Amino acid sequence: MRETFLPAEARGSLGAFFVLFGIAAGAASMASGTMERRIVFAPGAVDARVEGPLSGIRDELQFVLKAKAGQHLVLDIDAAGPMRAQITNPDGDFDGPIDHLEEVLPADGDYLISITESPMGEAWKGVVRLYVKIQ
Repeated sequence: MRETFLPAEARGSLGAFFVLFGIAAGAASMASGTMERRIVFAPGAVDARVEGPLSGIRDELQFVLKAKAGQHLVLDIDAAGPMRAQITNPDGDFDGPIDHLEEVLPADGDYLISITESPMGEAWKGVVRLYVKIQ
């Protein structure tokens, strides 16, 4: 499953945009699989802020970022509790666990950012926030 989100206030904006995924989006992580949420930049923007809920150890957030080889990516993840995150390159290789990443991207295509609650920490429910900058 894939959804693309671009808030109305970001249309035509040259700045970053912020996407809030409510309870309904969290419910999208259902039996048919985890929903991938595409990160879309406002025209002219190089950064974006997105967030989504995690509601338990079996829940997973997935964000998809389209990028090109040679672009510089900065990714910061902030969560309400202990989490595990990884980024999977278009060729299937991945980096993780991560909460901060700065790298030159190796390939053109979709990068998948997957986030789950860490089984190594206390159980929690709450919001995960991502800051993405790409140039």
